Amino acid sequence: MKDDDTIKKPLHNDRKNAADTLREAELRYRTLFRQSPDGILIIDTEGKFIDFNEAAHFQLGYSREEFEKLRIADIDPYQSPEEIRATIGEVLKKGSAEFEVRHKTKGGEIRDVHVITQLMVLSGRTVFHTIWRDVTEHKRADEALFESEKKYRDLFENANDAIFIVGPDLHYIDVNNRATELFGFSREEYLTMRILDVIPPEQIPRSETAFTSLREKGSYEKFTGKSRTKDGRWLDVEVNSSAIIQDGKIVGSRDIVRDITERKRAEEALRSSENYLQTIIETEPECVKLVASDGALLMMNRAGLAMIEADSLDQVKGQLIYPLIAPEHREAFKTHVEAVFKGKQGILEFDMVGIKGRRLRLESHSVPLRNAQDEIIALLGITRDITERKKLEEELVKAQKLESVGLLAGGIAHDFNNLLTAILGNINLAKMYLKTEDKALERLVEAEKASLRAKDLTHQLLTFSKGGAPVKKTASIAEVIKESARFALRGSKVQCDFIIPNDLRPVEIDEGQMSQVVNNLIINADQAMPGGGGIRVECRNVIVREADVLPLKEGKYVKISFEDHGSGIAPEHISRIFDPYFTTKATGSGLGLATTYSIIKRHDGYITVESAPGSGTTFHIYLPASEARNLPKKVKEETLLSGAGKILVMDDEKIVREVAAEILKNLGYEVEVAKDGAEVITLYTKAKKSGKAFHAVIMDITVPGGMGGEEAIKKLREFDPGIKAIVSSGYSNDPIMAHFGKYGFKEVIEKPYTSIALGKILHKVLTAP
Repeated sequence: MKDDDTIKKPLHNDRKNAADTLREAELRYRTLFRQSPDGILIIDTEGKFIDFNEAAHFQLGYSREEFEKLRIADIDPYQSPEEIRATIGEVLKKGSAEFEVRHKTKGGEIRDVHVITQLMVLSGRTVFHTIWRDVTEHKRADEALFESEKKYRDLFENANDAIFIVGPDLHYIDVNNRATELFGFSREEYLTMRILDVIPPEQIPRSETAFTSLREKGSYEKFTGKSRTKDGRWLDVEVNSSAIIQDGKIVGSRDIVRDITERKRAEEALRSSENYLQTIIETEPECVKLVASDGALLMMNRAGLAMIEADSLDQVKGQLIYPLIAPEHREAFKTHVEAVFKGKQGILEFDMVGIKGRRLRLESHSVPLRNAQDEIIALLGITRDITERKKLEEELVKAQKLESVGLLAGGIAHDFNNLLTAILGNINLAKMYLKTEDKALERLVEAEKASLRAKDLTHQLLTFSKGGAPVKKTASIAEVIKESARFALRGSKVQCDFIIPNDLRPVEIDEGQMSQVVNNLIINADQAMPGGGGIRVECRNVIVREADVLPLKEGKYVKISFEDHGSGIAPEHISRIFDPYFTTKATGSGLGLATTYSIIKRHDGYITVESAPGSGTTFHIYLPASEARNLPKKVKEETLLSGAGKILVMDDEKIVREVAAEILKNLGYEVEVAKDGAEVITLYTKAKKSGKAFHAVIMDITVPGGMGGEEAIKKLREFDPGIKAIVSSGYSNDPIMAHFGKYGFKEVIEKPYTSIALGKILHKVLTAP
């Protein structure tokens, strides 16, 4: 071997080895170039892509053929060509650069790209070796994290409650704005403090226990306590504490602290309010009750317990309320309860029978009581006792019924009295023409009695007539009661006991009407005891006050009670016994008690009844006491009084004018008649002017279609203030009849009248000064 061969051989090997190394390095680069998940590109200084890997064009959605025709400006929508050239220029100066840009994919999506580029020379040509990394998802995650942290910080700082971040040693790590506002410590001050610095000593063991439990369990704790403010005040707080866990370890707690001082005060106020409300409910004069859907009584106040005659709530709590409702109203009450539990509210009137048997009329206002979930849990009812109110309403209804009947009854009675005046007058005249031994006289006397009984019937009808008042006089009610009762019980097996004090006050009454009242009540009592028995009549002086709940004015009254021990009145009939024409008797007219009621009402009094089947009946009458101290002396009925003088009679009924004229002529008077007020005025003024004046005028009040006595007397008094006029009417309870003097009349005479009555009245008027 030659020496130069030896030298050449190693050199050849070195070159071969270097080439192999280069090829191997090139292969590794090419492999990395192709398989890199990041885009790797060779870009010239004009922005054209010289070479690129699959990731570069794939990430942007282009094929290799499409991508190699593009430049940087084609995929960068945000930089202008000038800005791109400026960026390339900067890289050329620096030799390398790292920055972020945005590329647009073939489909139009914008992607965030992190770029690392370095200047290099390739085959004598300056190019950029560039790596593209798609950081879109990373950027989005960063932005989401940033937004999350921002929201958390916003929530943390702007929360309505104080928030404390506490370390495991109970030191404060962070606090929000509300904590500093609420307690007055600054953030810096809090970071030097522990929880134990702001809670009262007695609360420390409980707080340590709560935090120990939180650290051990890693869960959630909620408790209440007190926390100190910087100025030394103690606030009531509610703490919601949750563990902060990192890498599986508890590194602290997040405490949300709410100031509940006002709430605690409100709760205390509510407790006081509940006690106050309970006091109000218990002292409420009306019944307050709670009823379950099945009708069980849940609660009732003292007033309600008194209504149902229960000694305590325990006596009735949990029991059904339905047995306390009167049988005839029970179904209506059940329907009322069902409606309330369907969400309705309403008012119901019903009768209740107490535990001890007392019966009351009640009015209940009921509404559904709901819980926090808006579920109906009970009926809340406020019930008032309207027993007395209903009695007053019934009194009004009765009065209205009587008023309606009175419109008809008054007219009938007026016409009937006119006829009776003619009948009775003619009987009186006929009796004058007969001798005592004449047999016809006896028949006329019986006819006269029958006519007087018919007069009593018209008095009953007139009781219902519209307006007017009884002709009252001061009298002893005791005498009226005794006389009328004894008369009504003639031939009866029933006895009457009178309990009447000597100092019984006098009353202002129409004795005839009041006698009729006593007669009706005594006859009713007598008929209720067909086998005999006793009636107790008691009179008392009483004073009525507002608290007595009677439909009367306050003042002095005489109370009269008629008590029998008969069969009593059925409950269903009690409310109707004073109705006109209502009767349970086979032969009754239904006018007796209706007349009684109307008479008492027209005397400004009041009548009520207490009764039960088999327990007898008691009627109570209240009459206003008279202020008069002495009673007028009674004068016996006089015999037929004759007279002399000129009398003018006015009546719209011809038959009444004729009989009145005939009676007056028989009594010795000179008579002229007129059919209405206008004719009276003409005759009276003419006679007065002629010097042959009338000594007296008898005038009817009512003249259908013409001038009556009320209007005529006004005009006659203007002409002759001294006129002696007598008012006469079939409406015996007309106001003019009761107060004739106020209207300008000297006296009054009711139709029908007898010859004796007419003679007496004329004699009284003509002989008066």
